[in-house]
Amino acid sequence: MQTNNHTIYRVIFLLLLLIIPWLNADYSDDISPVIPSQEDMTFYEVNPCEVSLFEFLRKVPTSIYQDHFHFRYNNYSSISCFGKISGATLLNNEFYISVGTNSFVNLVIQTLFWVTVFSFIKKDSIFRLDSKKIIALVLSTSLFTFTIISEIRLYEQNFYFFDFEDKFNIILLAFFVGFSLLHILRVVEVRLNSLVNYLPFIFIFYGVYSGFNLSLYTLLIIFYGLILLLSVQNKNGFIYLFFSVPLVFFWANNANKRYSFKTDKLRGFINSSFDFNSNLSWSIIFILTLAGLYYIYKNTLNYVDFQKIYSNFNITTIVLILIGLLGANFPILNFLNYFYFGQQKYGVTLNNPFSSDVYEQKIAWRGVFSSSELAGEIFTLCLVFSIYIYFSQFHFKNIYYLGVTASLFGLYFSNNRAALILLIFVVMVLYLSEYSSTNNKMYIIGGLSFLFLLFTSWLIGFNNFTYSLEFMQNYTFSKALGYDTEGINSTFFNMLSDSSLNKSFSNSIFGVVGIFAFFLNRALMWGLFIVRYNPDFSDLMLGTGPMSFGQYFGEIKVQGINSLLLPHSSILSYLIFIGILGVGLSMILIVNSIMKNRNNLSKYSYLLFIYIFLNIAKSDSLLYLQALIFYSFIFFIFIKKENVKLLNISNKEK
Repeated sequence: MQTNNHTIYRVIFLLLLLIIPWLNADYSDDISPVIPSQEDMTFYEVNPCEVSLFEFLRKVPTSIYQDHFHFRYNNYSSISCFGKISGATLLNNEFYISVGTNSFVNLVIQTLFWVTVFSFIKKDSIFRLDSKKIIALVLSTSLFTFTIISEIRLYEQNFYFFDFEDKFNIILLAFFVGFSLLHILRVVEVRLNSLVNYLPFIFIFYGVYSGFNLSLYTLLIIFYGLILLLSVQNKNGFIYLFFSVPLVFFWANNANKRYSFKTDKLRGFINSSFDFNSNLSWSIIFILTLAGLYYIYKNTLNYVDFQKIYSNFNITTIVLILIGLLGANFPILNFLNYFYFGQQKYGVTLNNPFSSDVYEQKIAWRGVFSSSELAGEIFTLCLVFSIYIYFSQFHFKNIYYLGVTASLFGLYFSNNRAALILLIFVVMVLYLSEYSSTNNKMYIIGGLSFLFLLFTSWLIGFNNFTYSLEFMQNYTFSKALGYDTEGINSTFFNMLSDSSLNKSFSNSIFGVVGIFAFFLNRALMWGLFIVRYNPDFSDLMLGTGPMSFGQYFGEIKVQGINSLLLPHSSILSYLIFIGILGVGLSMILIVNSIMKNRNNLSKYSYLLFIYIFLNIAKSDSLLYLQALIFYSFIFFIFIKKENVKLLNISNKEK
C-alpha cells in the first residue's frame, strides 16, 4: 500500500511539474491576451511577460494544433517572466510565440522531472555518500562550472544578467550544478543496476538542459569517471591517466586561435568555443566520459538482461513514433517535448511523414530525433535485435510485434537507405547460416546475393552505375573544387591535389573512398570536409581537441553554405578531434578486444558490429552522446558476455 501511495505521489508531482510552470501570471490584473494577426502584433511588443502561456492557449486555442504557430523558449528571461509570453513575431506568414524561461529555473525543473521519472524504477541498493563520492561530486561540480565559464560566448545569450566575473554569481552557478548532480545521484545510484536495462529510453529522454550546453547523462557519467580514477589501483588505470594528462594539455595549448561554434543539434556534447579554457575542460570531459562509461558497464554487467533491454527498446520505438507524430501535428506538444524530454533540437514540424518532394523523392522525417539519419539507424538497430530474437527461437511478445511495426515505419519515415541495405544484409546472412541445406546452399546463396545486389542497385539508382570508374573516383574531389573558399586551400585539399598529380598510392586509396562516397551520397559532405580540413602535422596526428569543431568550421571560410553541414562520418569527425593516432589506436583496441574474445562471439555479434561500424563510418552518430552510450554499451556487453548468457538471463521465455 505504501508503494502504491508513493507511485501516486510521484504521478501527481510529475503533473504539477508539467502544468504549474506555464500558469505563472497575475490573474488579478485587467490585461488579457489578444489573438495574433498579420495586421497587428503590437500587443506582445508592448506587453511582454504580462500573460502566461496558459492564458494565451485559452485565448488562442487554435495555436495548439495549427501548424503556422511555433512556440519557442526564450532562456534569456527573468525568473518572474518564466512561463509567460515574452514576445511574438510574424515571419513568412507564420507566428513565432516566444515563451519566457530562465536557464537556472530550467535546470531545477528539468532535473526534478527526470529524476522523478527514474524513481519509478525499483531500487536495488541504498544510497551512501562516502568520502570518495563527495570528492567526485565536488570535482564534477567544479569541472562543469569551469566549463560553463569557459563558454562565456554561448552562455551570455542564455543567462539573464549574469556577471561571469562576480564570485557570488559563480558560487550560485556551482550551487545549481551541484544541486542537480546530487539529486540525480540520489535517485540513480540506488537504481544503477536496474537502469542499465532501461538504456534504450535515452533516445526518448535526451536529457539536455534548456539554456545549457550540458546533459544530465554527462553530469552522471563524469561523476562515475572520477570515481573510477579515484579508485585506480591497477596498471591499466595508471596507463590511462599517464597518457591522458599530457594529451589534455596538448589539446588545451593547441587552441592558439579563438573560434566559436554554434552548437545547434549537437548541444549538450560539443565544445562551443575553441580556446585554451574550453578545450581544456572539454578534453577532461571526454577523457572522463570514456572512464565513466567503462565504470558503469563493468559494474552493471552481471545485471544485464538482454530480453528486458529488447522489450524496452520496442517500447522506445513505439513512443518515439507517437511523440514524433504528436509533436509534428501539435505545436504546443512540440514545445513541451523539447523541454521535458531535453531535446537538442525542436522536433520536426512536417506533419505528414509520408511526404515527398516535387521530384517524388521521399522527404526524410526525423520525428523528435536531432538527425533523420540517426533516427533510421536506431529504428533499424531495433529490427536487427528483433532478427536476433527470432533466430534464437524466443517467444515473441505482443509488444515485440508493435515495436517491429513502429521500427519499420520509423525506418521508412527516416529514408535511411544505407540502414535498410544493412538490415537486409543481416537477414540474408543469418538466413543462409540457419536454414539453407548443404545440397542447395550454393544455389540459395547465388539467388539471394543476386536479389540483394538488384535491390541495392535499385535503392542507389541504376543510373549511377552508368558512370565510369574514373568519374566515380574523382567525383568527391570535383565537388571540393566547386566550393568558393576565397582562394584559400586547406592543407588536406593540397595533399589530395599533389597525390592526384603524382598518381601515388594514397591517390588509389582516396579513389576507393571516392567510389564509396559516390554510392553513399556522401560526395558533397566529404568534398566539403576536404575543403575545410586544414591540419598542421600535430593536428593531423593528435587532433584539435575532443568535441571541438571550432577550428574546422572557423579557419577556412566556405561561401554559399548557410547551414551546419557536418562531415557525415564519425570517423572523419573524430579524426578532427583526436587525429590519426587517436582514431588508429581506438580501432586497434576494438579489433584487439574482438580477437581476444572471439570464442565468446557468435555470427550475430559480428554482424551487429559490422552494422554499427558501417553506420558510424558514414554518419555523425558518435557526435550524439545517446548513440555513443548505446553503441559502446552494446559492444561492451557482447564482448564481455557470451551471447548465450545474455539470453539465458530470461531463459523462461524460450
